[in-house]
Parts: sequence; structure tokens; C-alpha cells
Amino acid sequence: MIKNISWWEYDYFLRDCEFLILGAGIVGLSTAIELLDREPDAKVTVIDSSGIYKGASTRNAGFACFGSPSELLFDISENGEELCIELLRKRYQGLTILKERIGSQIDYQETGGVELPQSNSKFEYYLSKLPYLNDLISEALGLQNCFSVQEGFFGREIFNRWEGKLNPMKMIVGLENMVREKGGRLLRGLDINSVDIKNKKLNTGIGEIDYKNLVICTNGFTKEILPDIDLLPARNQVLVSNPITSINLKSCYHMNEGYVYFRMVDHRLVIGGLRNLNIENETTSNLGLTDEISGSLEQLANKIMNGKLKEKLSFPIKWSGIMGVSKDKMPIIKDIGNNTYLGVKLGGMGVALGSYVARELVNYITGCNTQEA
Repeated sequence: MIKNISWWEYDYFLRDCEFLILGAGIVGLSTAIELLDREPDAKVTVIDSSGIYKGASTRNAGFACFGSPSELLFDISENGEELCIELLRKRYQGLTILKERIGSQIDYQETGGVELPQSNSKFEYYLSKLPYLNDLISEALGLQNCFSVQEGFFGREIFNRWEGKLNPMKMIVGLENMVREKGGRLLRGLDINSVDIKNKKLNTGIGEIDYKNLVICTNGFTKEILPDIDLLPARNQVLVSNPITSINLKSCYHMNEGYVYFRMVDHRLVIGGLRNLNIENETTSNLGLTDEISGSLEQLANKIMNGKLKEKLSFPIKWSGIMGVSKDKMPIIKDIGNNTYLGVKLGGMGVALGSYVARELVNYITGCNTQEA
């Protein structure tokens, strides 16, 4: 039984829906676009439990990146070179698709990315590995001399000229508009309780919804509806400072194997991460802030900017977002039975991977690709 929804709403959003997509982030919206490009007359509805955005798609720092030296070296040590190369290709392909699709709408700027090692010994170690990493990226992506050493604002820096930054909110709004322009439906604020894959029913706040094809793109929140999935939620906390006019950093900055990142936006410093200080506590799908993480981010920001600013730093704007992670960082793209499909686990690289995952997911759904990613 459907309740608390009008006939007109039911008829528009949910009646005879050919493709029901859970999750209105970058993967869910991009999946809808890919489906409508291939099947323009299909009835496609994207639903999301949040009226206001709460996933990582609009709560990231707007980095268009595919991996800093310390992060890539860590990934290789944990999962091997072959897997790292495969992930690099997926991330770069995803960024290419995104820029081709709505690049003019997202304030994209190829400003480059900078690695700031935390010590001189780490810096020298990364320097010794740059030829190896450049060869790796040349093989994986065809990009020559990706990493180089430069004199920057913080002294000697490792620079990646192929990375950039964008506006995550404009990215999602652009994708939403494209879904609607192509005839798709977007329904927000509908509580999703559980999925009955065997009987092809979605249990929601308005009752049970039948579906023909269900596509789950809920990333960090997926474990709430599929408890056995090999994916963990991961909370990242982000801070934005008071206005700063004494400096203007143009690049995006990475530290500590990707666990810390910062950039400037609208003359303010944006800094986020440090969930590695308490992985257990930050392995959660609950939005929120902790004094431990946010306080440490403030201290780190002041340490990084010590003596470089005329202004005193304060952080009046703070938030958190939820990612979907696992050790191998490889996205899950699969059929889980009875016309129900899964495209999740972006590993903190949703901006880069999201469009790629959507395209491969639709290849899988439409039978264009029989190999699971």
C-alpha cells in the first residue's frame, strides 16, 4: 500500500517505473543520464532519502584529483602496483567524462595539485620515488612527467600539473538539470528503509514500491540497506575559515597519504580530513563533528599558515560528509540478482570515479559489458 502521496505524484515518479535509482549523488545522477542517453523513452526515477544533500557528492572539498604521491605509494604498498594502475585509469576516465559532460558549469580550473610532505625525510623519500611514479602514470594514463618539484608558497613542493578543482554544488545541480532535461525524475526526501530483492520491492516511508529494475548508488550509506556488503562508511570533517585577503593559494594541497587536504575558495581556507586520528569513531554514517578532529584540523591549519597570514584564523563554517571505503578502494559494480544492480564504494574519490562507475554500471545493465568491475 502506498500512503501519504497523491495519485499525481505516484503517477509521475513511481508508477510503472522502468529504472528506479537509489541515491542522488554523482553516481546516481550520472547513471540516470547514461540510461536516458541510451534509452530516451525509459521512465527513470532517482530517489534520495535526504531533502538536503548529506552524501559526499556535495560535501567534499572540490578536488578533481587522482592521487598524490604519498597516497599512490601507500596504495601500492597495500594493494600492489597492478591494482593502483587500474584505479588510476578509472579515476582519470571518470574525470574526463565529467568534464566533457558539464565542465563548463562546474567552475573547473586545472590549477594543479601539490603534495606537502610532513617532514624533510618524507620529502626526500617522495623525491626518490618521483621517476617511478611518473613512469607508472605515463603507462596508466599517457600523461608525461606528471610530478615535478617546484618552489612554491610553502618552499619546495611536489607539483602535479594535471589536477584541478571545481564547485561540487554546481556539479550536482548541473547533473540534476541534465537528468530533468532528458526526461528523468528526481524525488528527494523519501525515506528508504530496506530492499526486498527476492520480491523486487523497496520499503520506504510511503510504503512498498514495486520496481522493474533497481539501481543502488548510495555509496557510504549502502550498508544501511545491504548490511553484508564489503564497504564501510567513513565520515570526513571539513572546515572553512574566515575571509583571508593576505594570500591567495591557487592549487589544491594534499598531505599525509590523502588524509589531509586544503585549498582556498572565495578568499577562505578550506581544510578537511584527519579521520585517521580516530578511524574507529569516524567509521560511521552519522553526520556530525567531533572536537578531536575539528580541533586538530584547526591546529594543523594554524601550523601550516604560521607566519604567512596577516589575519588570525577562525573557522565559522564546519560540516561532515560520508564516504564509502574499503581496503582495496576498488568500486563495486555488479548485479545482485532479480534486476537489482549496485554501483558503490568510491573510496573517497567520488568526483573522479563517479562518472566512470555510472558508465560501467549502465554498460553492465544494458549488456554492453559482461565483466564486473
